[in-house]
Amino acid sequence: DTRKHHGGRRAGPPCLAVGQQSGGLPPPLWRAQRILHDALAELAAPPASTRELGYLRVEVEVSGAVREPLFWLQLQPIFPRVYFRDRHRGVCVAGVGECVGVRSDGELDPDAAGWPPVDRWHERMRLVGGGRFDASRKADSGWVAYGGYCFVLPVVEVQRHNGRTYFACHLRWDPVSEASWERARFGALNALHRCVPSAEPTVLHLPYLEAEEERTSREEWRRAVARVLGVFEETVATKAVLARRTDCNLSEDADPIAVLARFLDASETEPSAEPSTASSPSAPRFGTLFCMQLSPTSAFIGCSPERLFVAEGSRVRTEAVAGTRVRGETEEADALLGAELLASEKDRRENEEVQTYLRVRLANLCSRVSAPSGVQLLKLRHLQHLYVPFDGELRPEHSLCEPALVQPLEQSEGCDLSASASPLPAPASASASTSASASASAPASVPAPAPASASVPVSADFASGSVSASSPALASASSASVLAPLSAASAASTLPNDGRRAARATVALLRALHPTPAVCGQPFEVARELIAQLEPSDRGWYAGPFGYVSRGRSEFCVAIRSALVSSPRRLSLFAGAGLVRGSDADSEFLECSDKMRNFRSLFAPALEYSSLPSPNALHGAATVEELARHGLRHFVICPGSRSTPITAAAAAHAGTQTVVMHDERAAAFYALGYARASGRAAVVVVTSGTAVANLLPAIMEASAERVPMLVLTADRPPELRESGANQTVDQVHLFGRYARRFVDVAPPDGSAVGLRALLTNIDTSVAFAHGIDGAAAGPVHLNFMFREPLEPRARSPWDANACLCGARIQAWLRSRRPFTVHAPGLNISPSHEWGLSGAGATADDDARAVAAAARTAGRPSGINSGSSCSSSEAVSSGVSVADVIADADAVAHATPPMGTTTDSVGNGFKRSADPVVGGVA
Repeated sequence: DTRKHHGGRRAGPPCLAVGQQSGGLPPPLWRAQRILHDALAELAAPPASTRELGYLRVEVEVSGAVREPLFWLQLQPIFPRVYFRDRHRGVCVAGVGECVGVRSDGELDPDAAGWPPVDRWHERMRLVGGGRFDASRKADSGWVAYGGYCFVLPVVEVQRHNGRTYFACHLRWDPVSEASWERARFGALNALHRCVPSAEPTVLHLPYLEAEEERTSREEWRRAVARVLGVFEETVATKAVLARRTDCNLSEDADPIAVLARFLDASETEPSAEPSTASSPSAPRFGTLFCMQLSPTSAFIGCSPERLFVAEGSRVRTEAVAGTRVRGETEEADALLGAELLASEKDRRENEEVQTYLRVRLANLCSRVSAPSGVQLLKLRHLQHLYVPFDGELRPEHSLCEPALVQPLEQSEGCDLSASASPLPAPASASASTSASASASAPASVPAPAPASASVPVSADFASGSVSASSPALASASSASVLAPLSAASAASTLPNDGRRAARATVALLRALHPTPAVCGQPFEVARELIAQLEPSDRGWYAGPFGYVSRGRSEFCVAIRSALVSSPRRLSLFAGAGLVRGSDADSEFLECSDKMRNFRSLFAPALEYSSLPSPNALHGAATVEELARHGLRHFVICPGSRSTPITAAAAAHAGTQTVVMHDERAAAFYALGYARASGRAAVVVVTSGTAVANLLPAIMEASAERVPMLVLTADRPPELRESGANQTVDQVHLFGRYARRFVDVAPPDGSAVGLRALLTNIDTSVAFAHGIDGAAAGPVHLNFMFREPLEPRARSPWDANACLCGARIQAWLRSRRPFTVHAPGLNISPSHEWGLSGAGATADDDARAVAAAARTAGRPSGINSGSSCSSSEAVSSGVSVADVIADADAVAHATPPMGTTTDSVGNGFKRSADPVVGGVA
């Protein structure tokens, strides 16, 4: 019995929970993986309760130290990889491999044929996936592998559910075949063997944006918009959503999971003090994160603000999100833009289109629908939208589970449903429909596609802005219903008890609600045909549904704010704009650009360091950039004159978040709290003088509690120290033994050696702040000496070519990786911390860098005991370099043996095919 050996307990068929003793604490992830492996190895036959079903989930609850399943997913070498995290963080699934797959090149089958018996699964067994925006359109080459829709039950997964974390694997076998069970078991064991048992946060480096290719020029967009507005005048069509596609060429390969991880901590709603009719929904909300990665070079990822629906039992929730403005740079500007959005007739009309659509669609599935009486503002990080939530009660035949098993679904966010509930009559029969759009002949709860004889060849493209005049859908739009009633042929039928009730109910909701007017238009048939003829690119899964299906519950978002990774260095961004009467082409074009900002901001163009006005500006920019490459992007700034070079660089950097506080003591405690919550150090920037002393209480606490913190203080250069000037103090080792490391950083001199020494000092300090090889984490103090001029635009003579020369510096400028990264396993001490570097540095450069770094740190340069390794050419973790003398000849010829090495971000080990030349980073 597995429970006997592993302290397990059954969690209800078909789930076997193992590994936790009664009253004991959950094991860490690495131990959970071993427990799961041993349990499967001993499980010679499926448990009796699951033998005839053919499905089994084996899980281990793991400790809360697993902060985010996405970090585990990033390390796994198995494909496909799937990820879904709902916007309230109640459910988060990260899985690899395919135990069960549901896929097709066509549209969803209303009878859910081919779907597994989800009703008989455990509640944490979830099919994760999505589908195309328009499955009737032929897929472009980049979308072919995704099909019309694809859902996956992973072989191995890490899942967070209701605040608890589980490590699990799934098995599927033929109940009548013993050999099938053995194949399923050994397949799961093989997947566990290949999994990396770690979910530690890793430094996620993203490349630079080198070039952009617009699939739609502004002039082409104007012609297309003019054509759509012309259709509005000729027919009763009221809305169409046109989308743009932008292909981004990157400087290096981009890991899709690393891109997605940048959205993890981006809260999508903020507190609002506006009136209740224009307030943000009150519940804390984040974007819905999702990923379907089919191979190392193909992935669909996104962070969507819009929910398509969430259904649990007999309750369903959805929302109307339409009408857009950007966020203001100040609170006053933001409030004005919000008021402008609320007062906009065009945007209100656009949102009302979606509201009407949802009411009619839900009427075919629900006995009651509720919504607040007024429109609200939904404030996201970059944008704000008009927002109306809906809550409905599904009819018994459309419930996701038997009525006796229905659990109450929590109230919709941001609205009082008790005052707005209204029962809906049963939908009209198909024979009573007066629609001329033939939707009455369609399956229940789905708008009818145009008949085969009405298909329209694409006779004109986006550039010309014209549509075939022979289009029956467009020609007959004036007589077609704006909202075609749905057939109720299956409304009175009872779903058979074959285990697919939840799947059928979910498919019915998907077919009824997708696509909404917010991403397609109204009426559906006309808008979809306009999109097919006027958009030059296939939308693929963009604006399609993405989510999960499980026993009694399903949740889907609208896959907007998304991107397709079609090759390692190519990212395709999508964004759409809703067109109604009165729309302005240029404004809608800019709206699409604003919607792409969440991805564009991650790939900022490389900074032209050679154009900076002074060595001070160079060192300030290089300091902020190197910290950001290590994942330290949260800067707490206390304004002051001497720290201007760092403050200005932090404010200008596209990848940082800055918080300005005038009280240094409060700023340090703020950074302490941030590090406690996130596990990563915040960077505190203060000016020189007595301001530095105010940081001591928080630094003492951070040292005692082993909390990482990086303190950057400005100071006068050596010639101005002890000169009797006002507000000057001796800042050298001011925090004494409370700082894990102190560096008195030399003033910028415009030399390549000085820049290399600066970057190496920053890299080593970050490693010390977060603890090296088991050493305690804690505060690190970098004391920057700056000479005047300090102003950001003040120019002082320096030779950019001489400072930015050398293969190592050039490689750093082209990449987004740190100059050096710590190599786990090397013996490091505070007195011997200069490490190995990658190939590309000359012997003379290395010797000068050793001397400069040693002078900066106040220690001799004789012994080179490796603490770090090149990020571009990894260093052997097993080589001993304690006796390597750092002269030019030794550095040039010191070649560590080949073997196990860290990868470019120090988050694992890999084989190195090339020897690495020893040297100093």
